[in-house]
Amino acid sequence: DRDFLCFDLRPLFVLSPTMSSLLFAVDGKKCEVVNADPTQTLVDYLRTEGFTGAKVGCGEGGCGACTVTIAQWTGGAPVYKSVNACLLALCSCDGLSVTTATGLGNIKKGYHPIQEALAEHNGSQCGFCSPGMVMSLFGKLSASKGPNCPDAKEIESCIDGNLCRCTGFRPIISAFQSFAGVPKDTVAGESFAPFPDFLKGRSEQDASSTRTYTGSGKTWLSPGTLSELQAVINTNAGQPGKVVAMVCGHTAKGVYKDEHLVDVFVDVSRVPDLSGIKISEGGIELGAATTWGSLIDALGEADKGNPETSALPVLREHCQKVAGHSLRNLGTIGGNLAMTKKKGFQSDLATILSGVGATVTVVAADTAVVPLDEFFGEGYVLPPTAVLTKVNVPYLAAGEVFRSY
Repeated sequence: DRDFLCFDLRPLFVLSPTMSSLLFAVDGKKCEVVNADPTQTLVDYLRTEGFTGAKVGCGEGGCGACTVTIAQWTGGAPVYKSVNACLLALCSCDGLSVTTATGLGNIKKGYHPIQEALAEHNGSQCGFCSPGMVMSLFGKLSASKGPNCPDAKEIESCIDGNLCRCTGFRPIISAFQSFAGVPKDTVAGESFAPFPDFLKGRSEQDASSTRTYTGSGKTWLSPGTLSELQAVINTNAGQPGKVVAMVCGHTAKGVYKDEHLVDVFVDVSRVPDLSGIKISEGGIELGAATTWGSLIDALGEADKGNPETSALPVLREHCQKVAGHSLRNLGTIGGNLAMTKKKGFQSDLATILSGVGATVTVVAADTAVVPLDEFFGEGYVLPPTAVLTKVNVPYLAAGEVFRSY
């Protein structure tokens, strides 16, 4: 039922990709997947196709062995981040440039400075965790703002989702912290993971249309507008016996093992109404598809050091203690809140946002702005076709104090 094609940048022939086929790159090679399986993850594809630099450990986003760096062409430049390939759905990879540890550096082309430093500091013992460690740091350095790499403390935090079962963290951290403050272009970004020309503009191609991928009896629908999203949900959710699931970062796969029960996956990541961050004098408005990582950045940016914004550093510190860096680059705010409401997920994010008085915008037959403490209450029934579009985090009122533990 599935055809996988992966070929060099100089192929003898090239298939004409359609918006019902996936087009992406792995370690600089052009890949197309026809009739993709909606239940297949990126790491499954990588290892099936011989890209074995990404390992499989827990398969739940908890160990980091599968970590790769992805880049997406946005605003005329590539945007990099490290992600857990065991969670990222293959159907979400259209337009992405994926870099694995072996693509970053190997015995034939030479090793990357991060790989060399890891060896020099005796940071690799059994070696199983090393590729994921390397890609977590490479993604962090590539995503950092400014001309230089971040400081030692921030570098250490980027492997909070990577486990070394040999307990060799001290030499790993020492190796990685040696890059603190060095010029970024000497170790990260396009200098080492150039974005392929054939993918530039791919994300804008038919941006408003719904992309469809089918395989193994499942369907993946990726609408490009809110109206298309509502139409897709209304059409599929009303069919008897059909199970429909909305996805974005796909991190729920690490908690709930019920994907085999889903008939239709509806990907909300391409809907503009669910993205974007607005910082105002009254608070922060976040699209429901905003990742935890972007939320953490927004909380830091909006903190003015005054009483009104004094809850933001508390929220930011708490968010940084949940999950790992690469998982926070995938998991979304709206997905977390919906999972908490529908499945009773015990969420730190839902708890602290409720505590600070956040609201969520719910779009169904009508649009409603609902306080989170009411949203999670037994008396509030979430319509089956509802879409969470926005989350608003207010600043504190005069005299209010916020703490979380």
